[in-house]
Amino acid sequence: MTRQKPLFARLLAAAAMTLVAVPAIAQPDVPVGRTVTASFDDGRWLTRRETIELRFSESPTPLRGRTAVVIGNTDWTDLFETAGTVMRYQPAGLPLPSGASSVVVYQIDEDGDWNEIGRFTLQVLNAAGLESAALGPSASINLTGQAAIDPAPADTARERYQDVTYTLGWLSTLVRRGWTTTAQINTVGVGRREQALRFNTLAAEAPLLDLSDYVVAFERGRGRIAAGHVSWDAQRHLVNQFATRGIAAKAQFGPAVDVSWHAMNGSSLVGWGNPTGLSRRVHQIVGADVGVELVPARPGAARFSATFVDASVLPLSGFTEALVNDAEKSRGIGLRFIGAGVAPRLAIDGGFSRSRFSNPDDPLLAQGASLVPTRADSQNARYLDLSYAILPPAIGTLSAAFRHSRVDPLYRSIAAQAQADLMENVVAITGGMREATSEFAWTVSHDDLDDLPSIMRTSTRVATWRSAVPLAAFTRGTPAALPVVSFSLNRMRQFGDGLPANSLFDSASQVPDQLTTSQTLGAEWQARNGRVVYEWNRSLQDNRQAGRATSDFRTVMHTIGAGLAPTTAFEVGAEIGLEGIDALEQGTHDVTRRAGINATWRPGRTTSIGATVSRTFSGNDPRTRKGRSSDFTLQLTQDVAFAPRSPNRLQGQGFVRFARRTNRLTDLEFGASSQDQSWVLNTGLTFRIF
Repeated sequence: MTRQKPLFARLLAAAAMTLVAVPAIAQPDVPVGRTVTASFDDGRWLTRRETIELRFSESPTPLRGRTAVVIGNTDWTDLFETAGTVMRYQPAGLPLPSGASSVVVYQIDEDGDWNEIGRFTLQVLNAAGLESAALGPSASINLTGQAAIDPAPADTARERYQDVTYTLGWLSTLVRRGWTTTAQINTVGVGRREQALRFNTLAAEAPLLDLSDYVVAFERGRGRIAAGHVSWDAQRHLVNQFATRGIAAKAQFGPAVDVSWHAMNGSSLVGWGNPTGLSRRVHQIVGADVGVELVPARPGAARFSATFVDASVLPLSGFTEALVNDAEKSRGIGLRFIGAGVAPRLAIDGGFSRSRFSNPDDPLLAQGASLVPTRADSQNARYLDLSYAILPPAIGTLSAAFRHSRVDPLYRSIAAQAQADLMENVVAITGGMREATSEFAWTVSHDDLDDLPSIMRTSTRVATWRSAVPLAAFTRGTPAALPVVSFSLNRMRQFGDGLPANSLFDSASQVPDQLTTSQTLGAEWQARNGRVVYEWNRSLQDNRQAGRATSDFRTVMHTIGAGLAPTTAFEVGAEIGLEGIDALEQGTHDVTRRAGINATWRPGRTTSIGATVSRTFSGNDPRTRKGRSSDFTLQLTQDVAFAPRSPNRLQGQGFVRFARRTNRLTDLEFGASSQDQSWVLNTGLTFRIF
């Protein structure tokens, strides 16, 4: 056994080699025969005080040369004890480095060349016994104020004010033994009660500092459980992007089957109370999903899923919602199939759902009156989305799509927003050549799917065409000389299918029939330091209703815009617009002309000054009125950085903005005119503490 060096000498040698990469590492001419294995090469996570060993097939000899061990970028050789064919490190004064580190074993020959004979990964828990830990508190403050205003508002208390809002948050990710724990908490504080998160529901009792959202999640492999703000998106007509506070869990059973479960509050929820969102069973949405991968080796190629939902909500308001005017219940099942590999270049997404909806007896709504009870009813909804790439990607872009949707009358699912009594079919074709693209879509829809004779059936037909062609891609001209030309056409007709029987409709003039057409042509020239844009739009609202054939409106707009940035510190833009509106039934023609200019100057990296000026002139034919207005805005923005080298700490931005508006309207027929003007000075500061 070789003599062990004193601990102080070993620590000093390790410190001297820290962060020094090993030089002149040579790979060729490695002596054949000597191999090495590691006691930690089994994927285990070690503690910082755990002994590690390197075991060699034979002891070093003068012919073989010396042995060196590098962990990360540090030479740890002198910290190891050598006993025959084993090199051992027992952490006494210097613990093993936390995290995952590379361990490379070299054999140094007599010429000083370093030859690698083994490479391993050392995984060490941190001082808290975790594989990794990321902790991220956050705090920011926002000040918005009004320094002066003229004329003064009716509420003189708000003539001059300084409002403050602030956010406090926490984000952490902890990993231990295959488990990943994530916690995210966000709170919002305000200085004025009226700006509190729950002021709409609690009024004067709303807390100034409130919990906006939070989520705590535990994951292992492909299993997960989360509590807090969760979302559920399983089936278009049954559960579609529903998000609120609750509990969600997901588990994987083998390579093909997964099961998820959700229990969520029935409305949007914030605040410190009801942390799980499940305090009331009659105000919850509960359900489960079961998914099966039909081709486990290719997830997503062919997937079938079933969804079950049991929902019940009370007439309670969410913090951003209007009051639900009645208690509701729905229970349903949905089936879905997604296939991206059923056939070459074919993608399928289809689903069917059946939901039973009812309005249970609600004493608050009845208010003692005798109401006719509603009947629970079960209805269906279905959809099918097909898309097919006609050309393979290597040749070009040409694809076709078909979308079908039908939602039966009286269909309702609390966890999805689906318009009932509607069937819609869409055919779309999309193509491209080089950088040019084009898309055409034809949509047909109608309601009254039960063909009730007393209800007017309405139909909609929509044709849409969009194209964009960069002319430079098809010629030898320079991109700056040739524009990108775009064109779009939208043609929509909405009409009723005759007079319904046994109804209040008694005249053909009550049957709607309108055709709306909109066309837009644009061209954009792009240069290195500037751009020029021209756009023309024409829209026609053609009323074909009996007795209203002349109630049409035609609008034509021209817009020219330009932008120039001669330097990185200065840019300027201008826009001129002309709009004409013809009311054919009244025989009038209204004209509006606009002109505006904006500029931004950055005298320093942290300072910018921006200004906008615009003028608008309006008139009509016959000349009975005219008007003009002007707007001017000047803003100074200053970045603040107390810790310039830490972009996530003590960073902020403040602004001072002055805005002035004038408006004058003249009645040429009676010679009367009116004029008003106002100005306001606002300030603001957004500051990130950490």
